[in-house]
Amino acid sequence: MVGALKRALKDLSGDLDQMYFKSLARMERALRPKRLDILKKLLLWITWGQRPLSIAELGHALAIHPGIQGIDEDGILPIREITTWSAGLLFIDSSDFVKVIHPTTSRFFLEHRDKIYPKGDSTIAHDCLHYLNIEILREPLSGPDQRSLFILRRKAYPLLEYAVLHSFKHAVRSYEKDDDNRAVGFLLSDARRSFVRAMYYLDPEWSIEADASAIHIAVYLGLTDVVSILIDEGEDVDAQDFFGATPLMYAAEWGNEGLPELKSLLDAEADASITCNVGSTALIRAVVLDAESLITRLLRGSDVNINAVPSGGSNSSALITSIKSASPSIVNKLVARTDVDVNLPDDGKVGGLTPLHIAVIWRNIPAMKHLLAHKDIVVDSTEREQGWTPLYCCAQYGYAECMELLLDHGANLNHQDSYQVTALMRAVDKDAQRAVELLIKHGMDVKRRDFLGRTVLHSAAVNRSSGTMEYFLKDVPDIEMDAQGDSGETPLHDSCKNLDPLGVSLLVDAGARCDIKDNEGRTPVDIATIKKRPDILELLKKAEGYSNTVGVHIKKTLREAVIADPSEVLQVRIANVSLEEINTSSAFTGTPLHEACRFGRADVVGMLLHAGADIELANSFGRTPICTAIEFGHLDCLRVLLDYGADVQKSPFKDITLWEHAWAYGQRDIALALIGHGARLDKSSGYLQNALHQAAYEDNIAVVRRVVQAGASIHQKMSGYTAIDWAESQEATAVLEYFATLDGEEA
Repeated sequence: MVGALKRALKDLSGDLDQMYFKSLARMERALRPKRLDILKKLLLWITWGQRPLSIAELGHALAIHPGIQGIDEDGILPIREITTWSAGLLFIDSSDFVKVIHPTTSRFFLEHRDKIYPKGDSTIAHDCLHYLNIEILREPLSGPDQRSLFILRRKAYPLLEYAVLHSFKHAVRSYEKDDDNRAVGFLLSDARRSFVRAMYYLDPEWSIEADASAIHIAVYLGLTDVVSILIDEGEDVDAQDFFGATPLMYAAEWGNEGLPELKSLLDAEADASITCNVGSTALIRAVVLDAESLITRLLRGSDVNINAVPSGGSNSSALITSIKSASPSIVNKLVARTDVDVNLPDDGKVGGLTPLHIAVIWRNIPAMKHLLAHKDIVVDSTEREQGWTPLYCCAQYGYAECMELLLDHGANLNHQDSYQVTALMRAVDKDAQRAVELLIKHGMDVKRRDFLGRTVLHSAAVNRSSGTMEYFLKDVPDIEMDAQGDSGETPLHDSCKNLDPLGVSLLVDAGARCDIKDNEGRTPVDIATIKKRPDILELLKKAEGYSNTVGVHIKKTLREAVIADPSEVLQVRIANVSLEEINTSSAFTGTPLHEACRFGRADVVGMLLHAGADIELANSFGRTPICTAIEFGHLDCLRVLLDYGADVQKSPFKDITLWEHAWAYGQRDIALALIGHGARLDKSSGYLQNALHQAAYEDNIAVVRRVVQAGASIHQKMSGYTAIDWAESQEATAVLEYFATLDGEEA
């Protein structure tokens, strides 16, 4: 049955082919030679074209001849009329594109075009290059608004887009050897500059507006034979474009498809150690694309600058990049290099995340094994911000299998981070019971305390980690059930604050006391009462010491009140409390001002600041109220803080500003507000270009001016679009007017 169906389809296909051949023969008999030649050229463009072409495009295509210097609009052939000569094979759609009448027609031409219209790719490649050599199209654009001038040029020469984007695709597919020489001649001519500018406007992937070398363009377009000819002609194989990228880097960005060009360049002694303006290399580009063939070829060289680290957050070293995205065999190849630094941090600075940290974070077990087998690996390297080791990262993410590998290689079990938090506490935070049990099995000290005097049981309570809490209470005899932190709080206090009935129940059943007071004189019963949780109060009635708490009435602290009390009530209370109470800070959350910022109560933020709240007072983790507003995404609170003089330059982080912190948190509106308020900018920031694009989109002229002055480029593309594109899409008048005034690089 299936065989019969296939034969029937084959017979039908053959019948259709015969029908189309007869249609072509009928056209040849019916048309005079001149008309037939015109129709054949039209059909050649349609059958060999990379995409459907419009009436306007085809009008110019049919007007091209060798040595053409301009288009005579009066001499443009009538494409609509010509399609009527096609015996019904062609039609014009509602958008004025000329197309074949049916999918079977398209299949017929695709299968038989080599026979019907031989040398189609070569013909179109020649025509496109003739078109691009028209005198006016060779002339560089000049003046303050070159973008608008290009739009006018594109409108006047409708085939320009096709010629720019597709001419060399036809040249690559052509079997005519002379086509390579034609391409070389064009790329070495003065027409190249206009071609590059046109590519910038038309090709989302092309980012160079000024000139680029012929060999850069040839590699970018995948012109393998042209690259070889240019090398033989003496073109500089190490030429660097506006961004410092070499042809070798361009080849690497093709992935494994770029291997022929890469081989030609390396055979010509191209320097693989060169870095671009942001410090990236050809090797890093190849690793990003997991291009193993390219990487293998590059690694044959003696110097590939294997330890280069790009700046501004644009990728990491080749080794770290491979751990994040490449296959294990690539990681192995890089680790096997004698010149690789297996402990080099992600930012190239002492105290950054090492390859081993990254392997843990990405849960890349094969990469961990390759690294741990290296003679120079440092198992307990610490990152500078919080003092995390790779083992600590395992605990943070609950990766027991990674943890076991590190412990087998001698990782320090009892390391404490900058806040004296242990790996066990971090594993408890995630309720990662397998990791917790593994650490205790290896002898982890459960009695260690962090910088706030808190234990692992506090960690379980504050994070609602019921599985590990139950494990501690039942299976760990040394656990301190009623241990108090520096603020006097027990794990039962924490479970009550977190409104966690299960945690309360586990602690009460294990014998936890409910009459212990914290430094504010609160018992767990007091907290449950203030939180208005009768279900938790009912559980606490069974706890040790409950009888000692009956009849005690506790008033909310100001820090608790600012969370939900009505504004009019708070206004009266804030006006009548002492400055000491206004600035009283808790271990975790900080002052009432921190809490108002956390819950987005901008009016209360204003009341507290008016009453004298310390705007720069940090909580135990070094966060000021402005950090809290950023991290919880409350722009209205931030604006109040800025109005009262909050310091936009004061960051609790060693290598990141507040506005960058906001951007990293996804708070773009807050980041722009901080920039607009004078936050420090640096050209090396990995977010500077993003900020320009966002500000241009929002027509935020003040921020646009600042980031451009700091070094962001209005012409650099991100995801195929420039800042100018975004401004134009939103009709951002003020920004566009400013862009028009820029000169030099920003012209």
